[in-house]
Amino acid sequence: MDKTTMTCIIVDDEFISRSGIKSYVDKTPGLECIGMAENVKCLYELLETCSPDIVFMDIEMPGMSGMEFMERMGMLPFAVIVITAYERYALRGYDVNVTDYLLKPVSYSRFLSAVGKARAYMTSALSSGIVTLKCDKSVYRVPVDDILYVAAMENYLRIYTMTGKITVRMTLKGMSELLPADRFVSVHRSFIVNLDKISKATPAEIMLINGDIVPLSNKCRKALSDRLDSGRFMP
Repeated sequence: MDKTTMTCIIVDDEFISRSGIKSYVDKTPGLECIGMAENVKCLYELLETCSPDIVFMDIEMPGMSGMEFMERMGMLPFAVIVITAYERYALRGYDVNVTDYLLKPVSYSRFLSAVGKARAYMTSALSSGIVTLKCDKSVYRVPVDDILYVAAMENYLRIYTMTGKITVRMTLKGMSELLPADRFVSVHRSFIVNLDKISKATPAEIMLINGDIVPLSNKCRKALSDRLDSGRFMP
C-alpha cells in the first residue's frame, strides 16, 4: 500500500487548542482531519465510525484523561501524538507507546516533526506484514498472510482469516488502505479478497482456499482476470 494521505482525530477539551492543531493539519500536505472531540467519551464515539491513522491527544480533560484512555486501550490501532501543557507526562507517555510528545504551545515545525514520526510508524507497521484492528475494546494484530477476504456488512466489516473471523467498525475503503494493493483486490462493492487465497474464479463468483464463496461483480471481473493466472480463472 502506498498511502499518501494520513487521517487524524484531534482530542482536546480546549476549543482554542483544537482549533490551533486543526489549522496546522489543514496546511500540512498529506494530512486530513476526520474528526474532533472535546473529551474521551466523544473520542470513543468517533472511533465507532472512523479509523484514524493518528490521534492528537490532550492529557488533562474532564472525565477520563487521555493517559487513562491509552492505558485502557493497551495496544493502539493508530499513532498517538500527545499534546499537553504538562511536561511531567512525557516519560509516562512513552510507557504507553506514544509516538511523540508535544508541549503547548506547539510550533508548526515541531508539529511537522511529530507527523513525520507518525508516518514512519505507519510505514514500519505496513512493512511488518501486520494490520492492527480494533474490535469493541479489544485490539487485534492480524498477519496479512492470514486474511482470506473482507466483507462489508452494513456499518461494519467482517474479516475472514485462516483461523476465524473478526468484526470491526470501519469502512471497506479504510480497510483497503491498510492492505497491500499488490495482494488484495476488490471483487465486489462489498468484498475484498486476498489474491493468494483464491482457489478458482468463475465469471460470477470466487472460491477461496477454505471453500468460502464470494460474488464477483461485472465491474470487477476484468481487473481480477488480469491479475489471476489463467489456470485459476474459469471461462
